[in-house]
Amino acid sequence: MFKRVAHILIGIMWVFALVGCAEPPSAAARKPDALTFSWHWKNFTYYFIDAQGRVIDLDSERSISTSEGQAYGMFFALLADDQETFAKLLHWAENNLADGSLADQLPAWLWGRTDEDSWEVLDSNSATDADIWMAYALLEAGERWQTPRYTALGRRLAARIIEEGTYQSDHGLALLPAPYGFTGTDDEYLIVNPSYFSLSLFIGLANHTSDSRWRELFATSTRILKNFRAYEMGKEGFIPDWLAINLALEPRSPEQVAIHQNVNVREGSYDAIRTYLWLAQEAQRSPENALLHDYVGMRNSIAVKGYPPRAVLWSANDTAELQQQERGPIGFSAVLLPYLEALGESELLQAQKDRIVAQEHTTYKRNYYDHMLLMFGLATLDCFQFSATGSLQFNAGAMNGC
Repeated sequence: MFKRVAHILIGIMWVFALVGCAEPPSAAARKPDALTFSWHWKNFTYYFIDAQGRVIDLDSERSISTSEGQAYGMFFALLADDQETFAKLLHWAENNLADGSLADQLPAWLWGRTDEDSWEVLDSNSATDADIWMAYALLEAGERWQTPRYTALGRRLAARIIEEGTYQSDHGLALLPAPYGFTGTDDEYLIVNPSYFSLSLFIGLANHTSDSRWRELFATSTRILKNFRAYEMGKEGFIPDWLAINLALEPRSPEQVAIHQNVNVREGSYDAIRTYLWLAQEAQRSPENALLHDYVGMRNSIAVKGYPPRAVLWSANDTAELQQQERGPIGFSAVLLPYLEALGESELLQAQKDRIVAQEHTTYKRNYYDHMLLMFGLATLDCFQFSATGSLQFNAGAMNGC
């Protein structure tokens, strides 16, 4: 009797010992913080957003703030369901970048400290990519939080972007980077920025506003990207920061643009890196879209080197000979995660995730752009997707584990 009880007790003790040694299922399945949008959003609100709602580029000489920072911040606040931060970011942008009303003017793109130590707008030109993200965030926030003011403001802003930030050619409506400064001599050519072509947002804005010109922008932007891919400079499947096009929306040789613009159209770096994400988002929204598979240069580079290049430089003779310079920062790896997933590159995807986790957070915790790219890449991977109509669809339990 006593021996049987003793054996039972020993068996129970072994069971508890084994259970105690095993890692709890929730802990075993938990992702590293560095691979979660919510962790980077928490850090971003702590380091980069002040009490007034100003997003500050900490490494900039003039402690600048930009319409991009405010717009991206608003989009991420929407993803995080953070209504208070969203309202602060919007309030600061209206009062400091739009003279008190985004309903009546586009926001200035640059604000900061002057040489006289005053704080004001440093460049009143707007940045249409930031304006587009801000308008989209407002319209989606108006719907998610049932706030009519956000909806009305988003519509006004979207209409003004079309009126002031586009160029109507005989071959379609083209998106300019800003209202001023991006047309060539005698309007013979345009300078466009492919990273401003947030294609899924164009469809979303078309449906939110019932303005068919957003669908026209989608069509012309897609055509510009296809035309560049067929051009000599595009044959390796990389994207430049800036692109010169003629009025038929076809690429123009860098030698045929103004000298001060020549270098800009020969490099793909901090701007262009976002375009690969927009193409991945669009492939997810509309799987029949083949543009993503036209631009596999970055995938090929990562497969060889193990990391994305900081910059891709085209040779002076307009051929597809490329120089890939230096290692890209950690944000480049993050923003390319959805791109690699959409291309079915699971091993390359995991390798870039490992690169992110292996990076010590202190090395980039004050880097504004790295944080933006990290949040964009990780949120697109795990937190949301665009519906066929361009609206946000939040993944189940989006903020629990993403």
